[in-house]
Amino acid sequence: MRADDFATVKKLIPYAFAALFTRETGRKQTMPPRTVAELASYLESDPAGCFSAVWGGKVVGCAFAHTWGDVGWTGPLAVHPDCQGRGIGKALLAAATDYLGRSGVRTIGLETMPQTVYNLGLYMKNGYQPGNLRLRYSKEIGIFSPAWRDDVGELVTARAAEIPALLPAVQAISDAIEPGLDYRKEVQLTYKYGLGEIFLLRRTDATVGFCLYHHLATRGRAIIKVLAVAPAAGNAALFGQFLAACELTLSRRGIQHLIAPIYGEYNEVCSWLLASGYSISNAGVRMFKVRKAGPPVRPDLIHLAQWSG
Repeated sequence: MRADDFATVKKLIPYAFAALFTRETGRKQTMPPRTVAELASYLESDPAGCFSAVWGGKVVGCAFAHTWGDVGWTGPLAVHPDCQGRGIGKALLAAATDYLGRSGVRTIGLETMPQTVYNLGLYMKNGYQPGNLRLRYSKEIGIFSPAWRDDVGELVTARAAEIPALLPAVQAISDAIEPGLDYRKEVQLTYKYGLGEIFLLRRTDATVGFCLYHHLATRGRAIIKVLAVAPAAGNAALFGQFLAACELTLSRRGIQHLIAPIYGEYNEVCSWLLASGYSISNAGVRMFKVRKAGPPVRPDLIHLAQWSG
């Protein structure tokens, strides 16, 4: 992919997904376009893993591969509805998977909607197998949030100039949650392209957690890209306090609606979200081509994230 493809790609992705959702639901669906800043951040992150498909001299498909340390995933992947059924999606998926295989990651996966049987079939035919459930919770924030307690820690908003000094803590927290996982690049690109901001949870001057959020195209909405707390410091009660402080800060900045993605295995945190005014807005499924071995998931682990953009 090249930067001069962005004008077409930013419209192609929502058009293709809106057509899919319209077909699945039987109701007309629309989606906001991607921003050039989002696409530019993808291209800078993994330039050799971003692909355009050209048919008749026009860009009709795209795929973006991403690496977070030794975790690699693909998304979004989209093909214009008029060009589907010609093997374009399969070719894009193969190119992204091949890039991830050559990059040395130990996990290769993607996310899709479990109700989209066409997508599930495409990915399974190409060696991907269903894994864990990803839930997206949403809430009108500033309502029913618990009060922030001073004994929990300190919520700090990082400025762009402070990001380089914070990266070692981001890496340490990432690796403590999943050995080999590394969110540093995601934090750097978020600030470089003005996609969002990071909040830090500090105790006695040590950073023990962070919340990286992105603005959404619809005004007044934001999504948590990553929220992670070092396992030694974390529990569901601490998560509630940290998220409540983030909600309050975002609401003061004009954000009315917050989306929080989380894996279904994190039972304590999922229960806290439902008890705190969040509702499940949709579900996704992670699919894996290659999955590294690791310790079993702790149900109380504080780790919100999603692969799909």
